[in-house]
Amino acid sequence: MTAFMPLSLALLTQHYEQLDEAVIIIDADKRYLSVNGAYERLIGYSEDKLLGQPFVTSNLSFLTEHNSEALHDMSNHLAQHNLYK
Repeated sequence: MTAFMPLSLALLTQHYEQLDEAVIIIDADKRYLSVNGAYERLIGYSEDKLLGQPFVTSNLSFLTEHNSEALHDMSNHLAQHNLYK
C-alpha cells in the first residue's frame, strides 16, 4: 500500500458518487454491497435500505419502461454470467 492509496480511494469514491450512471456492487449471492446516488434516484430507495438485500427486479412498477428493461437485462445477465458490465 502506498502513501497515495488513501487519496486514490477517496478520489475513486468521490467519482463513484458523482456519476450520472447508476452503479451497484453486489456480492456472489447477488445482495447489495453498495449503490451510488444515481441508482438510489433510479429506484427510489436509499443505500441504507438496500444494503444486504437481494438484487431483484420485481415490484418496480414505478420505473419507466426503459429503466425497467435495463434492470431486467442486468438481472438476466447476472443470472447467466455472474457478471455485468
